Amino acid sequence: MSALDDRTFALGVPLYFLVGTGHVLWGAMTPMLQRDLGVSSQSLSWLVTVQFLAFLVAVLCSPHVVSRWGLRTSVTAALASIVAGVVLLGQAAGSGELLASGLLFGLGAGFLESSVGGYALTAPGAHRKIAVLESCFALGALGLPLLVFLLSEQVSRAELCLGFAVAVTSCLVAWCLSWNRLDEGPPVRRAGTTGGAGPSYSLGLPVLLALGFFYAGAETNIAAFLPSVTSDSHGATAGVLAVSGFWAAVAAGRWAWSVYGTSAFSAPAIVVMTSGMVIALVAMSVTLGSSVVLLVFLAALCGLAAAGVFPVAVALAVRTSELPGATVTSLFIGAACFGGSLLAVPVGLAIHHLGTRSGVVVLCLYATAACLASLAATKHVTTGHRAAVR
Repeated sequence: MSALDDRTFALGVPLYFLVGTGHVLWGAMTPMLQRDLGVSSQSLSWLVTVQFLAFLVAVLCSPHVVSRWGLRTSVTAALASIVAGVVLLGQAAGSGELLASGLLFGLGAGFLESSVGGYALTAPGAHRKIAVLESCFALGALGLPLLVFLLSEQVSRAELCLGFAVAVTSCLVAWCLSWNRLDEGPPVRRAGTTGGAGPSYSLGLPVLLALGFFYAGAETNIAAFLPSVTSDSHGATAGVLAVSGFWAAVAAGRWAWSVYGTSAFSAPAIVVMTSGMVIALVAMSVTLGSSVVLLVFLAALCGLAAAGVFPVAVALAVRTSELPGATVTSLFIGAACFGGSLLAVPVGLAIHHLGTRSGVVVLCLYATAACLASLAATKHVTTGHRAAVR
């Protein structure tokens, strides 16, 4: 690996940390928004939906934008969009400004996740790289709720968002200062140029896209709604502990995959992981309200089971498809963004109308659908020939 590759990948690490914060933005900010603006669980579900629709648009447009503007310019624009979204969040006085903030943050984070992730997945050592990036994603998702919890009584929403904006601006400055030493990404490869008679249709990629859709519907909304679910029965502190336990387990699990799990990147491994998510969520729905310690343990168990699903599935998708790696990455992350967006609404409505336990049951149904998709993947996904993914 060249020094150029090292620098681009190294700067991608804090960028994926930012993407992780975006996935828990509304869940983490809920206490402050409820205090300042009276945001309800149902309103939260719509904010999550708007942000992830913006993610989806950015992810699907990313391959075209990167091929036209280059990786360096695309990431610069994405970081600027995130800064604008965070500043607007700090100053928002109504739902319209909150929606605009989510839109800007979602667009920026979507471009970052797809462009930087696509770069990592088409470079040598892609399995390890994507697992490292996804570990940083989990750390970002862990860090923001903890930060808000610790500082919510000491600082205002505007002050917290200002500090967040300064941190993102620092990443933007570092990226721009390294401009001339950054890689523009791998050249665009046309589908079917690997030799032979050309690509043949396979259900492998559609099955993996379905897996990404339902998995993200579970993971994203666990992070977004777990504080609300647990706070009703145990208070705000329990909610923070539960979501922190979830993301800490995800981060630790993904770090372990980056070091030890590259030889086990397979569809059967995903079956085991999604089955573990189902078991943990079923247990959580049954025992909800009984014990804070048990709740945090089950949240961590669910996070540990979920840790490898995304990096393994997206790496398999790139490896098995004849499409260009950047396109496959965009499609997979797009399916995940769509799942996180669309499937947030039923969870919010279930909690609002039927109570918190019903929200956990809906999350369990999403995890079950992901498990069924992973079972289908064991039949339709084959090991491909991508030399870069190893």
